[in-house]
Amino acid sequence: AIKHTSADEVVNTINVETPKVVAALRTNEAQQMFEVLRNTDPSEIKDALAAFGMWKWWRSNWQWPLLASLFVDIALVGVWWFFCRMRRKRQHAAAGLPDAEEPLCVE
Repeated sequence: AIKHTSADEVVNTINVETPKVVAALRTNEAQQMFEVLRNTDPSEIKDALAAFGMWKWWRSNWQWPLLASLFVDIALVGVWWFFCRMRRKRQHAAAGLPDAEEPLCVE
C-alpha cells in the first residue's frame, strides 16, 4: 500500500526523472536510456508503477464503489423507513387509536 507521503515522493520523482526519460526516448539512444534507468532508485520506479496501476484501476472500475455506496444508502433509507413505520404502529396501538389500514366503522 502506498501512503500519501510516499505518493508525494513518487510524484516528485516522476517530475524530476520524466524529462530525462523523455529526452532519452526522443534521442533514441540506448546508452542514455540505460544510464537514466540505472541512476534511478528501483524502489522509486516500483512505487511509480504501483501509483499508475492504482490510478488505472480506479479509472476503469469507478462505477463499482459508486454502485456499492448507492446500494448502502438505499438500504439504510429502507431500514430507517421500516423502523419509523413500526414505531408509528406501536404508538397507535398503545394509544388505542385505529390503525390506518383498518376501517373506521365496524358493523
